[in-house]
Amino acid sequence: MSIGRLGAGDTAIQPTIFDAAGDMLYATAADTPARLAIGSSAQVLTVSGGVPAWAAPAAASFNTGYGYTSSSQTTTSTSYVDLATVTSVTVTTGTKALVAIKSLMGNNGVANVWEHTSFAVSGASSVAAADERSISAYHQAANNNIVEVGAAFVLTGLTAGSNTFTLKHSAQGGGGGTTAYFERRSISVVDLGS
Repeated sequence: MSIGRLGAGDTAIQPTIFDAAGDMLYATAADTPARLAIGSSAQVLTVSGGVPAWAAPAAASFNTGYGYTSSSQTTTSTSYVDLATVTSVTVTTGTKALVAIKSLMGNNGVANVWEHTSFAVSGASSVAAADERSISAYHQAANNNIVEVGAAFVLTGLTAGSNTFTLKHSAQGGGGGTTAYFERRSISVVDLGS
């Protein structure tokens, strides 16, 4: 039997239910077919009142934040600490976030020195600054070279809520007493949801 030649007693769906290319078939109840006309350009198929419907897509929203400090500040600490001006940003996040950090780094002309910049998280989450989430500059010769370094990290395992991301800095090596310089420091955070 051809779908276009159904008889009066047939219960199959009639082709006349479709009016245009792109029309879709759905059920409004058991054994009750209905036509959903094709939507407009850029609309998405959604559900409204238990039946399919066309709608404008929901706007994507990301929680983001940015912190920046331009001044040059120093530390002699071999563990991660705040500088005189703290660079931080507070963002409401899910359990994941993209964190990008950048800093211009140098030292007081001592050989074999590492300057490190990492970040800590406080608020809903508690994450310590760590070398595995840091940017570093190494100066083998005794000179005052300055290097600008940046990197991005995907941080997982956060507790959803208001989280403050803070840059932390350290100076390591050089036989102790090394002064590390940091300037043009920035931190950017993008919430990646849960």
